[in-house]
Order: sequence, then C-alpha cells, then structure tokens
Amino acid sequence: MSEEKASPAAADTPAAVHGAELGEGRSLEQRCLLRLAPHLLGRARRGIVGSSRYAVRLREQVRRAAADAAAGAVLISGEPGLEKDNIAALIHFGSPARRQLLARVNCALLRSDGDELFGLHGDGLSLLDCLGGGSLLLDQIDRAPPDLLPALLELARTGLWRSPDQPEQARRFAGRVFLTAEAAVPGCEGFVTQIRVPPLRVRRKDLGEWLRYGVRQRARKLGWSPPPRLSEGLVKRLQTCDFPGNVRELTLLIERALRQCDGPERPVELPEDVFWTERRPQTLARFRDQGAGDLWPSQTLERWQSGAGPSADSHLRKYTIDLLAELSPPADHGDLMARGEAFIKPYEAVKRS
Repeated sequence: MSEEKASPAAADTPAAVHGAELGEGRSLEQRCLLRLAPHLLGRARRGIVGSSRYAVRLREQVRRAAADAAAGAVLISGEPGLEKDNIAALIHFGSPARRQLLARVNCALLRSDGDELFGLHGDGLSLLDCLGGGSLLLDQIDRAPPDLLPALLELARTGLWRSPDQPEQARRFAGRVFLTAEAAVPGCEGFVTQIRVPPLRVRRKDLGEWLRYGVRQRARKLGWSPPPRLSEGLVKRLQTCDFPGNVRELTLLIERALRQCDGPERPVELPEDVFWTERRPQTLARFRDQGAGDLWPSQTLERWQSGAGPSADSHLRKYTIDLLAELSPPADHGDLMARGEAFIKPYEAVKRS
C-alpha cells in the first residue's frame, strides 16, 4: 500500500513556525508588555496650570488622592476636553505606586462581556493579569455597555472580576482603579473619591497662565527660542470666550496660531489676529442677550412668560449655575448646585403656573 503524502499543516508553514519561535523566545513579562503597550500611559502630560482657587483646590485634591494609603478608587468627572486622563496620571505618578504601570482602557469601545479587559487570551492571561499591581484607568465609564457596567464597578469597588472564559472563578485585581466620566455614574456612591474638574469658563483667571504655558510648550517643539510673548489685550479678549471644548480647544487654538506665524521671520509677540475662535460671549452677557436683565430683575418674569426670555429649562439651569459661579463663587460644587436650584425654583413655579 503506497503511503499518501500529507499536505503541510498550517502550523508547519514557515510563518507559523517563525511566530512560534518568537513566542517561545519571549518571556511571560515580555508578552504581557506587548499586550499592554497600546494601553500604557508613560507619564502625565502636564501639571495643574493656574493660580485661581479652582486650580489650587484641584491641585490639593490630586495631592491627597496620590497620598491615599488605601489606594482607593478615584472617579474624575467633568466636561469633554478637560484631560481627565491626565489627572489620573498625575495621581498615579505622584503616588507610592509610581514605578508600576498605568494602563488606560476606553470603556466606550468594550464589548458587553468585557472580553478585551477580562478575556483570557493566548497563554491564559487577561489584560488585568498582565497589569499585575499597576493602575487601571477606566476611561469614559459612563459610556460603557450597560450589561458590563456592574462588573466594572465591582472591579473598582472590591478588585474582584470574572473572565467570560471562566465565569465560575472569581479573580482579584491587585492594583488601583481610576474612572473618568462626563455624566453621572449610578452605583459609584460611597466607595470612590470623586474629583470634579472645573471647566475653563469658570477659571477665567487661569486663562493667561494656560495660554503662556501652552505657547511655551508648543514653541519649544517647533524650535522657537525664546518663545513669543502674548499681549494682555489678547488675553483679555480670549477671556470673553467660554471655550466649550476646554483644554483641548485651547490647545488647538494655540497650535493653529503658532503655525500661522511659523516662517522665516518669527514674531517676538504673537499678533492678535492669529487667535481666532467662534465668538462666545461670557455667561453674563448671554443672560442679557436672552432677556435675563442684569441680575434677573422683576421684569424678567414678564419677559419669560411672554416667551422673550430663555425657554429651555435645562439651558436655563445650566446658565444660572454658570452665572452664579461667575458672579459669586461658592465654597464648593455642592454649595453651587444648591444655590442654583434655590435661585431657579421660583421662576420654574411661575412658568408652570
């Protein structure tokens, strides 16, 4: 009987053999680092810029969270563009665990079973196993799949997690967990330290420092030495803008301005016309434009009832709270919310009637 010649198996192809050799040649630590590489944050991009009381308070919150001996979970919340992941990095790299790794996972991109985070791949290790005693940043946890959110919160609260490959076996994550969110996250109450990052529109005092810091940083990358100056008139003009994109929008504004002037003859002082942005007047001016008067005088109620004033309750609430922050800054965010609610309630009652 003649022996049949078998076709080469896929595992015996040169590419597969070479890949197996590489895999065998790498240590477990190397394989873990390769898996973690797309998620790692090597350092904080910048510190807390500014000298306003908001910046001082945020800096103190970061310091306390970094010094927390229990290394408890931290929820960092705020509007888009505030670099909340950088706050987490400041805490991690300012803590005793600074020599450990920090990995970021975008919860908005996770599957409902969390396989990217909890799944056992290749050599039977999950991303959490590879991270070991490092820190995990669950970015945009408010956008996580609803079916996955309880498991993510349990991980932050107790460190316990289960793999979809072995759901019967509970495992424990030894590291610290950070969370970021733009909206409220039900279920976080009681076990997280919450840090609310204030938007730029309530930190107008810090804008000059932000602008000069950003120009110095970006000019250095472009090879400008010394960096160009900014006039006080330019700073005051930009302070009339709300910057809804916050730090991200401001960074793009600075980069665009510098690139417009990056030529053979670089100016000593940046001209104002290279800093252009959509006109967004201060909150107080917006109130006046919408018929709110200077400080909600009595005629505002008449204008509101006639339809000339603000019509959307959600927008009214937002702008009222912003206005209160701008005119008479409260002691903390809770105080601001309480004053905003009390301030708005009589007008809502009139509107309903």
